[in-house]
Order: sequence, then C-alpha cells, then structure tokens
Amino acid sequence: MDNNTDSLALETDLGFDFVSGGSGAGVLFADNTRLGYDGSGNVAITSAATDTIGGALQANRADLIVAGDVDVTSDVNVLDIQTSGADIDISVLADGDLIIDQINAGRGSIALDSANVGALTAVEGTYGDTHLTAGSVRLGLGVDGDGNPQQWGLIGSEILPLFMDVTESVEMVSVIYYEPQFVRTPAYFLAEGEGLQSVAGAQSAQGLKSAVQNAVEDFAQVDPGIFNAVNPYSTGVDAVNTPEMQLTGGELQPVGSAAGAPDDEDERRRSAELEGDGAESAEQQSPQERSRAALAPGQVGG
Repeated sequence: MDNNTDSLALETDLGFDFVSGGSGAGVLFADNTRLGYDGSGNVAITSAATDTIGGALQANRADLIVAGDVDVTSDVNVLDIQTSGADIDISVLADGDLIIDQINAGRGSIALDSANVGALTAVEGTYGDTHLTAGSVRLGLGVDGDGNPQQWGLIGSEILPLFMDVTESVEMVSVIYYEPQFVRTPAYFLAEGEGLQSVAGAQSAQGLKSAVQNAVEDFAQVDPGIFNAVNPYSTGVDAVNTPEMQLTGGELQPVGSAAGAPDDEDERRRSAELEGDGAESAEQQSPQERSRAALAPGQVGG
C-alpha cells in the first residue's frame, strides 16, 4: 500500500519501523503491512505504541510524536521528535547533515551521531526555542561496528547555537562546535573539539560587561556631598590611656585642669584680697610699732 501524495500524515497505535530501499521509503507495521510514501516529502506521524521505533527514516522533514523509544538512522533534512508524555530514549544516526527543530525526550536520553562527519544545526529563526530537552545528551560520541568515531564536523552555528534543557549531563564531540546555551546548567558538561563563541554568547558576555560598567557609571548620580573629606579618626592605646578631655574656650583640655586653673577675674580678686589684708594689718599696729616701722629703712641704710 502506497501513499501517492507528497507528504504523509499518520496516526497509529501499532508498532512500526521505518524502511528505505528498492521499494522506496515506507512504514512497516508489526503485521508486515507496508505503507509507502515519497521519501523526498514530509512525514508527520503520531504513535501511541510503546514499542521502540527503528529502521531507516527518509524524508525532507519528519515530525514524530511518540510514546516509546526511537532508534533510527536518518536521511532527513529537518527532524522534530516529541515524547507524548513519558521519558524516552532517542537515538539517531544521521547519514549527512541534520537540522533539528525540537527533540524532546522528557527526562530520558538523546544521542545524535553522524555517519559522515556532518553538521548538526538548528532550524533558522528558532533562537530562544529549546532545541534539546532530556536528562542526558550525547552528541557525536557513537562508534560504528569497526570502531570508527561517529563525531560531528560542526555543532551549532555562529548565529544560532543549540539551546538545551538538560538536567544531568551533556557530552559533545565535534571538529568545531559553537558553545551551546542552557535553560539550566547541567550537572556535567564535556565538549571535545574546537570551541567557538556564537554571536548570542558574545552578546551575553558583552551584556554582563555592560551591566558592570553601567553600575559603575551610576555613581555619577550619587550626591557628591557624601564624598566630602573626612579627617581620619582612630583609637589606639595612647588615646585610651589619655585623661578625659573637655572643650574649654575652643580648646580641648583635660577634665579638672580647666576647672582648677584660675582665670583673669580670679587673679584680680585674689590680689585685691591680699592688698586689703595688708592695709588692715597696718591700721591695727600701735603708734610705737608704726614709728619703728617708719624708722626701719633709715636704720638699715645708716
């Protein structure tokens, strides 16, 4: 049985595999019923079966919504695989270059390898979309039956790095790769090859630099009055051991010394008291004592 249109849209609860070869591209069901389709067209299949989908997938674009695991080789330009709800394992070996829209395995695993050192990139215009969602992602880590690596020649692009939502681990092997971006940082990340920074990554780094610079420039908005010179102040052993000070007449003096030091008014009062005491003593002398006192200087001189 063949589908004679340019594209295939199918919903099934039967297990199946993809086939490709002399009879062209097709879907082979578990009861050996084969549904052929144009391998250069688009394929959209929704499967409720929990059996693993295998075989050789051929299409221009393939959109799969599945309930079970996927383990296929692919000769497709654009691939989109979505789990219908369960955590699944998705393994794809690409014959050539592979463009991915979104591949969502829940918290299962995704393994994408290249049979011919191809390029793994994302659909144009999907910056900000999550391209890979899984618990773990392995890109280019496979080996063929002869032990040859199935690494990628390129992962991501300068304009559009892969954007991932991965909780556990990301491992990549590629001749050249552009640093991926993450919804959250995975617990483990390893990349082998020549790593390059994408435009988006450079803009993110520049954005962080600009944020730091702007924070510094914002000091210009602060009232400069708070930066007026303040005389240094410190407390040391000498300062602690000095006596308590108080401000008197605009000068700091030890407490007690200012109170005990006589001011000018005190000096004048004490002098007046002393002079008064001397006059009072002279008045109290007898006439004979005053006469002797008056004659005393002359006697000393004679």
